[in-house]
Amino acid sequence: MNSAEDYTLTLGLAGTYWGERYPEFDVLLDGRLIMSDKIIAVPSQKGLPNPHPLPAEIEELTRQKYDIDVAIEPGDHVLSVVFKNKLPDDTSGFQPDGTWQNDKLIHIESVCFDGVDLDHLIFSESRYTWVDADGQTQTRDNCTTMAWNGSWDLKFSTPFYLWMLERF
Repeated sequence: MNSAEDYTLTLGLAGTYWGERYPEFDVLLDGRLIMSDKIIAVPSQKGLPNPHPLPAEIEELTRQKYDIDVAIEPGDHVLSVVFKNKLPDDTSGFQPDGTWQNDKLIHIESVCFDGVDLDHLIFSESRYTWVDADGQTQTRDNCTTMAWNGSWDLKFSTPFYLWMLERF
């Protein structure tokens, strides 16, 4: 007997890049690939702080929504967004004021299950793990901006609505 429930997972992602250095990503559920794509958005703007909130005039243009239909069994799960193509020269032009002239980033803007936005839970329940320029594994809890190749992970459980209610 299959006890999986069907959900529509909607990811709101934003990307910054320059030239044609589009951020590429995979989406995994419990380590299983459920989607792979790239964010084609407006190029990074000169002088944005790092990590930077996107200026209001480009926010709508950089956001992309991805709908993924998934069947999820009851229990504990991990949703992952994996940034997979950042190279050292994708970040360039360090300015005296601490900003970068060019950068490639992925921002996790929103996660929704069946139209229900997880809101602050994408921040409070997440962990970002990456390998830095020195080859050291780094982790940061409560992070929704991916600046290096790595994995943003959100642990959750189903029934989804019970898990969510316990955290609001």
